[in-house]
Amino acid sequence: LGDCIMLTPAINALIENGEKIIIEMQNDQQCREISPIFNGLEDVQFSEYPSERLYILNKDKVHTAKRALYQLGFYNKSCIPKIKLEEAELNWATSYLSKFINPIILVNDGGGTSDPTNYRAKYVKGPPDNMQKMTDFCISKGHTVLQFGHKREILGSGYKSFTPLEGAIYIRDLDIRQQAACFAIIGKIIAFDSGLQHLMLSVGGQAVTSIPDENLTLGYEYWDLLYPESEFEGPVRVRYINHRDFLNKKENILNFLNETA
Repeated sequence: LGDCIMLTPAINALIENGEKIIIEMQNDQQCREISPIFNGLEDVQFSEYPSERLYILNKDKVHTAKRALYQLGFYNKSCIPKIKLEEAELNWATSYLSKFINPIILVNDGGGTSDPTNYRAKYVKGPPDNMQKMTDFCISKGHTVLQFGHKREILGSGYKSFTPLEGAIYIRDLDIRQQAACFAIIGKIIAFDSGLQHLMLSVGGQAVTSIPDENLTLGYEYWDLLYPESEFEGPVRVRYINHRDFLNKKENILNFLNETA
């Protein structure tokens, strides 16, 4: 999900330039579930053998989404992701969420965090009890914590994809467009570096993202993955907090997310 969303700046730039494009994705169940995020941008075609990925390697330490823009010749476009939602989708989400008081989204899973052999995913997620403690804190401050998750219990890896947060309300029956619309209405998320925090930024919301130290061995480098403040057109909508400082800054996290609530 995150990889696809990080392509939307390049897709939007091409559309603004009047070019007709086709988005090509692997023909499997997971890609078909994710592909509707491109609705309203361009058509998606599914292939058994998709073309080479757009990203290119470089030595200039340019953000992943920015590299796609540069490869296409766009050097003055923001790399902040953006998808398009219809008014009817937003109206549906407003109605769906009306039963929740002061909702906030917390993320406790990513693609691979349940796989015991995926050391990078576990490293990026950080201490396993951080999000539970943050859930408890948010509830104590009057928030309803919503935890969105895959409709399917088992992903292609064969591992469970949903780790419940005690006290949260679990929402697992929505497709990706419905989730995106809900994210747009709620507008605030607490996550580690995962696809859902990219989704929140793509619909104009705010995110606080808990991150690990940089780790070259595991391929986690800030310049490559964290959106630069200078890329936002308007107020900066994401704060990155190191895992070891995360719980010490609980008040600051909620204050940032509630600034424009």
